[in-house]
Amino acid sequence: MVIRLSEEDAKRLGLIAQRDSANVRKKLPAGFGKKRSKTKSPQRVLFECCQVYWPECEWELKGAIPGRKFQIDIAFPAHKLAIELDGHTAHSFKDKFQRDRERQNLLTLHGWRILRFTAKDVSSRLTESLGIIQQCIDSFQS
Repeated sequence: MVIRLSEEDAKRLGLIAQRDSANVRKKLPAGFGKKRSKTKSPQRVLFECCQVYWPECEWELKGAIPGRKFQIDIAFPAHKLAIELDGHTAHSFKDKFQRDRERQNLLTLHGWRILRFTAKDVSSRLTESLGIIQQCIDSFQS
C-alpha cells in the first residue's frame, strides 16, 4: 500500500490551515507535501504527522519497561501513551500475535495506555486518528 500526503491533502485533512500553509510548511517534516516514496510506511507517516503537533513523541522507543527488549512504535513517554500500528503481516503468525498481546499486557501493568491503528486508519482516517491521540493526551492532563 502506498500512502502519499501532499500539501493539498494536508489542507483538506485539516493538518494545516489554508491561509497558514506557507508558515506551517516550515514546521512540517522533511518531504511533507511531496510525493511519498513507495517505502514510506504507515507508521512513518503517522509519526511525522504526530511530530507536527507533539514534538516530544518518540520513534520506536525501547526500554519502556526495564529489562524488556521490545519497542513501542510511537511513544509519548511523558504521558505513558503507546501508539501501535497493526497489520496483517506482523500479526499473521500465532507466536508474533501472542507476543504482541503479552507486551501490551505488560505495558498496561506498568501504567501505559495503548492506542492501536491500522494502515487504513492512517491512509483514510488520519484526521480522526490524530484526534483520538489528542483526546488521549488531553485525558491524561485532566
